[in-house]
Amino acid sequence: MKRLSSVLPKLVTHNQHASVRGRHISEATLIANELVDSRRKCKKPGLMFKLDIEKVFDNVSWECMFGVMERLGFPNKWQQWIKGDLCSPMTSVLVNGEAYGYFRASKGVRQGDPLSPGLFVLVMDVLSFMISKLRGVNGISGFFMDENSGRGEVTHLLFADDSLIFCDASADQVLNLLATLVCFQSVTGLKINLDKSMMFTVGDVPEPSFLAAIFGCNWSSEPTKYLGLPLGDRPNSISIWNPVISKYHNRLQGWRSRFLSLGARIVLNQSILNSLSVYHFSLLKAPKTVLNTMEKIQRKFLWCGGQQESKFHLIRWDTCKASKQRGGLGVVDLESFNMALLGKWLWKYATERDSWWRQLIGVKYASTVSEWKTKKSVEGFSSSVWANISKVGELFWQGASIEPGSGSAVSLWHDVWIPGFLLASSFPRAAAAAAHPDASLLDSFSRSGDDLVCEISFSVSLRGGAEFERVGCIEKVIANSHRITNSPSRMVWNPNADCMFSVRSFYRFLVDGKFDGNENFKYKSIWKSMIPTKICGFLWLVWHKKILTLDNLKKRGMQLASRCVLCYKNEESINHIMVECPYTRRVWDEVLRNITCPDLSSGDITSIIDHYGPNIEGVEIWFAACVIHAICWFVWKERNQRIFQESCCPHFTVIRKITRNIVHWMVAHKKIDEQQGVRFIQDRFRSWGATVG
Repeated sequence: MKRLSSVLPKLVTHNQHASVRGRHISEATLIANELVDSRRKCKKPGLMFKLDIEKVFDNVSWECMFGVMERLGFPNKWQQWIKGDLCSPMTSVLVNGEAYGYFRASKGVRQGDPLSPGLFVLVMDVLSFMISKLRGVNGISGFFMDENSGRGEVTHLLFADDSLIFCDASADQVLNLLATLVCFQSVTGLKINLDKSMMFTVGDVPEPSFLAAIFGCNWSSEPTKYLGLPLGDRPNSISIWNPVISKYHNRLQGWRSRFLSLGARIVLNQSILNSLSVYHFSLLKAPKTVLNTMEKIQRKFLWCGGQQESKFHLIRWDTCKASKQRGGLGVVDLESFNMALLGKWLWKYATERDSWWRQLIGVKYASTVSEWKTKKSVEGFSSSVWANISKVGELFWQGASIEPGSGSAVSLWHDVWIPGFLLASSFPRAAAAAAHPDASLLDSFSRSGDDLVCEISFSVSLRGGAEFERVGCIEKVIANSHRITNSPSRMVWNPNADCMFSVRSFYRFLVDGKFDGNENFKYKSIWKSMIPTKICGFLWLVWHKKILTLDNLKKRGMQLASRCVLCYKNEESINHIMVECPYTRRVWDEVLRNITCPDLSSGDITSIIDHYGPNIEGVEIWFAACVIHAICWFVWKERNQRIFQESCCPHFTVIRKITRNIVHWMVAHKKIDEQQGVRFIQDRFRSWGATVG
């Protein structure tokens, strides 16, 4: 597979975006949206055909596939390997549940074989070849990125078998396309299912029913979807986000969500719910209403577990969005996440100069003053998709910059070649008066003997000492910030040490300082210990002093008796039930007799949890931290058991639960094996006779 994938980018036409290294599914959707936008704005009617191919992998003609390989120059030995891979399996048919006879396949590629997608796109490239030949004889005309100049033509887009074909609203072109597809079917064995195929009109198309009848398919003028994303619809329309919101609801409606612990819901929130929106977020900017709805679902799931009844939201959502290192949960801020994914397009535009999608976008949006940016979004000119991407540029260029190299490819005024600094923004009057506003950085240097001197010329005389001081300041900035080298210019992402952009890094750049956290939070004391995730979530609440003790419930307006159920002497509070209660103190005293003991005199559970936070290293320290966590957890469980089940246990029973579970946790984290764990516990608690069993 590696051998095949390494040559596919050179062999497969740029219209195909599936199974080809360096091409992405969202590039096809972006191109399609921009083509439809350009077509609509020039008010020229056009047609789009979405093709449905029957049983794509099963019907591939081997004769066609090996003929394509032969024409592309694949060696005979390689072809023999592929033939052996396809011909060797034996197939059987189940009759009444039993295999009946065996036979060999004579066409098709196998589902699940890693070679199959690559082989299939080679066959689908026959369609690209035929449509290109049809375009060469003017049998079809595609859509243009710039309809006025006729530049950036695209006749079709492919993602494996998902085919989208563009043409004019002409009966002749529809007939030519139909004839081409008939030839494609006879050559490759891939049958076009016209009943499931669809024709979509763009603009005011005369007699669309007649054109659809010629092709033999249904038609629609409504906005459609291509590769799961809306095509021809406005991304700020709430209706196009309904599938994403429905996925959120459907994922959480399972009965199991009611029984998940807080720790499990934290993991589910971070790993699954956020992934549901990635595909849409990678191209479309979500409206504020949609973001609020999605966050509301996340909040309700985190605190209510998917149940319909309302429960207390114990900690502010902004605190939950803070990183775990600062006392939050690291819940993704959806707005910043959306912007980070859109910002990736700006990096790709600046770095993927030779890619097809970049060349097409450049036809429509290329800047006249910078090779690294597109022109600013203009109302009525830019599509809503690219306009939203462009709006991220201001924040993106605060972290990105251009390493000038020789300076010949960098705009003096309009490129960010000093990190976080743009001359045109810092010196707008000087930039407006420049004699050569599109001058490169190299153009600002002239040679004086053996030295390079920075000089800038202006078309308008700058009056006043202040203006001359500004010019001197600009020249000084340039001279101090740039040294001409022979290396080429390149983009750098300054927040990353390797200077390479990543969505994660841009997201962190966007949320840095946005959400208040607590710098005193000892991240390792909870999230890097050996305890189960559900106990991590509980201790996180304890650290913030937000667990629902009786005093906290009274603060939330509930009228309850506030007497501690463990000692029946004092009012219940977090510090009392975790540290000060006589029952709890007996547990602490017994368990901590043989290990390094944190200071309990303060009576503050937060400082006790933080005791081993900075350096959880080595088995002994891991063990001591687990002991503290286990005491908090099992004392809380004992408290709840007395309230809700009306049963109680003596303190030594709680201690046995603590020792037993610590062994399980240490074994699960492979710190020690089970026998070592039993001896480890018994050696430390021999003095009071606690047993692990």
